Amino acid sequence: MLWQAGYMPSHKHKTFLSNKPYLEPGTVNIMGQHGEIGRGYYAKRIRAAESSEPDYESRLIRHLMGGMPPFTRQDLQDLIRETIRTAYRQADRYDLVGLARLDFFYLYERTRRWASGSLSAQPGVVVAPFLNPDYIRAAFAYSGGGEANPFHRHIIAVHSPDWLHVPFAEDLKGKECPGQWADPSRAAEPGAPGRVTWRQPEGNRNYNSSLYWTTVGRPLIDDALARGGFWTDVFDPDLVEKQWPAAPDDVALLDLLPRVMER
Repeated sequence: MLWQAGYMPSHKHKTFLSNKPYLEPGTVNIMGQHGEIGRGYYAKRIRAAESSEPDYESRLIRHLMGGMPPFTRQDLQDLIRETIRTAYRQADRYDLVGLARLDFFYLYERTRRWASGSLSAQPGVVVAPFLNPDYIRAAFAYSGGGEANPFHRHIIAVHSPDWLHVPFAEDLKGKECPGQWADPSRAAEPGAPGRVTWRQPEGNRNYNSSLYWTTVGRPLIDDALARGGFWTDVFDPDLVEKQWPAAPDDVALLDLLPRVMER
């Protein structure tokens, strides 16, 4: 099912070696990834319930373009916008309508281009039960009744009914979840209690990205700005100099890419 090598989120390139036992050969990773195919992933993010089908395409494009580095050259932004539009309209080949078009975009684009990267980066054995033709067929055949996570709830009811009362994380949105945030004290510098470093978890990441790039990673940005090169074909260097904190990982990766490819 994973018919492309895929890629990893930019910030993961700094941390994918942090848990080395997890990357050792022979490790078996059983994951729930790809279950989003039947969970209305993009429908939730573009708030499809607040609009109608003719608006889905523009809302999806706006959502995806919102994650683009603000200093991307304008001609590339226009090209990417049209590429997303073309990809979304691939659903026409299969006569898909309504929310199924968004789920199809998830399957054809996010699963094979993004999700596949996190799997192909693991040297061990990966078991992804949701990535199978029967589940995909069921997801697109399901007419739905407005219930959130219908397939996951059904699986729990059949195989582990005692867990039916346990809420999903999204059901607790806006409520305090025990253990949601790591203990910030573990990120304090030795001998300097209370002094926070870039190692302190921030949000759903296991480090503080902004502190990392203003301290440890800053020389990489300065070097890229001084040297120029391939990355300036993608990003406007004048805008990068002013706005690089918006997407420093992308600047560093593009700057290093030519040298990595030469090896």
